[in-house]
Amino acid sequence: MIVVTGGAGFIGSNLVRGLNARGRDDIIVVDDLSDGTKFVNLVDCRIADYRDRDDFLADLLAGREPAGTLDAVFHQGACSTTTEWDGRYMLRNNYEYSRHLLAWCQRRHAAFIYASSAAVYGGGQVFREEPACETPLNVYGWSKLLFDQYVRRLGDAAGAETREFLDRSRDRVLIKPFEVEQLTSMVSRVVAETGDAVPTPE
Repeated sequence: MIVVTGGAGFIGSNLVRGLNARGRDDIIVVDDLSDGTKFVNLVDCRIADYRDRDDFLADLLAGREPAGTLDAVFHQGACSTTTEWDGRYMLRNNYEYSRHLLAWCQRRHAAFIYASSAAVYGGGQVFREEPACETPLNVYGWSKLLFDQYVRRLGDAAGAETREFLDRSRDRVLIKPFEVEQLTSMVSRVVAETGDAVPTPE
């Protein structure tokens, strides 16, 4: 089973198509369809289930997890409106939600691939994952940076089991949206590692 959050969006739905092309349709799409027009992004996708984001998170927190083996979570779900200044709303969606999903993947020993953002760099000219280069200009960018920092602290303070999880996932935990080739590569690798790979057409 693979979960794609934000799966009705542009990137998420194309991730689903990429997984379909590689032979996977055991996919749970999680999103918020308050904007019902987004359904068109999923019409030609093969998925096992669709879950509303709030219902899905509530079930996870209550211990009602989807049945079956969890191979990976592609976490694209977030509030990406850079002009949104409701900090409580932004942090619930972009920080707390991400923490719960990461913890779930740790419990299930599944890959966790999440979308950070170039917004963490703000107006800087150097795009490196170093504190000196990370100067977000809005609460959206800061919410993304906050989770990046959480993952780093988790690695620094982790016990052996958590360190093993992060080491195993080190090259596939964090993706900036402009790294399209890296994202495509990760889709192929996750499928290959679960033993259901289908040759990718040239």
